[in-house]
Amino acid sequence: MSAAETTPLLGTSLAPAAVKDTTTEGLSLGFRTARAIGIVALLLGLAQVSLSIYAIVRTKDEECDQPLKLFIGAYAARVLLSVPFYGTQRFGIWSPSWGVSGFASFALSTLDVLNLVLFIFGNMWVFSSETCRDTSPWAFWTGYAWIVWEWVAVAVPLTLCFCVPVTIMLNWRPVLSALVIFMTLLRPGSHFTAIYAPVEPPVQAVADNGQPHVASAV
Repeated sequence: MSAAETTPLLGTSLAPAAVKDTTTEGLSLGFRTARAIGIVALLLGLAQVSLSIYAIVRTKDEECDQPLKLFIGAYAARVLLSVPFYGTQRFGIWSPSWGVSGFASFALSTLDVLNLVLFIFGNMWVFSSETCRDTSPWAFWTGYAWIVWEWVAVAVPLTLCFCVPVTIMLNWRPVLSALVIFMTLLRPGSHFTAIYAPVEPPVQAVADNGQPHVASAV
């Protein structure tokens, strides 16, 4: 008796019910959301660059006891150099299988080192400044804002590391996704924001010929 025949006792078909494969639908939704996040991250980056340039131009004739203008200019340059790499991430997740070249990976690592150097010197210059707040407030508060931004960008991945086991155990994936998206907006083109998010377990589906197959959920 074939699997599609009907049993006289049960009156129902023995053919296994087909399970809808939502893999393509999930991919489409993921890419749409990633594109929206990329646009928001790009706008935030351009806003940072514009504000940095405005602060440098506005304070060009003002004195400052620390080289905060150098820090602001270098920070804006780092953001501009990171823009071409915004497309190498999706939800802040880095994967070498997405066709990222070795040069792009090397460039991102170099930008991470540059950002670390700027972070160290920026903290030293901003918090050791004594007169810049009065003599050049735009330079001081712009540099201060970028330092605070970077501190938040450092704190979010650390928080995420502690939250990943909890969110997996309690199945709070929306919380994890929100943290990853927020981290991506803070530092879009960076290896520091590259984490591997937990993947959904494979979905068992049944093909039209009745043979089961495994489709990975996205």
